[in-house]
Amino acid sequence: MKTLVNAGPNRHTQGSNTFALLNDGTVRAWGSSGLLGNGTDSGSNVPLQVSGLTGVSSLAIGGSVAYATLTDGTVRSWGRGYTGQLGSSSTWDSNVPVDVTGLSGVVSVTAGSSSAYALKTDGTVWSWGNNQYGQLGNGTISNSSNVPTKMTGLTGVTKVMM
Repeated sequence: MKTLVNAGPNRHTQGSNTFALLNDGTVRAWGSSGLLGNGTDSGSNVPLQVSGLTGVSSLAIGGSVAYATLTDGTVRSWGRGYTGQLGSSSTWDSNVPVDVTGLSGVVSVTAGSSSAYALKTDGTVWSWGNNQYGQLGNGTISNSSNVPTKMTGLTGVTKVMM
């Protein structure tokens, strides 16, 4: 096993989830409902494989959404989507991983409770999700985004943290 990530208390799923990234690039999840990524809305007290994920290089957990960065530079997400935080061009929830729209060359993803940020190999940062307090860095404090948008004024970035 490479990585173990605990999502902690989660106000949308009334519980917590834990994720394990295995050496073979697959992911296991257990805990409360909604974030197991296996197509069900049930919880589990044993690790279950997240559906359709292989080649995962890192995980990020933000509130009620999980993000997997793949070795090919793309990103998949699953969980709640009400403010666009899945990045899949919709605001629907998904209990299986979906593609984050239009991202390639991603090095890492970091996430807040309802927004996410991808660092690309070219040193740019892309954001999506809730923008109630301006957290997307796009010059506004209202419009959420359900697709990743390049943040302006940031170049040569080497790390993004929450």
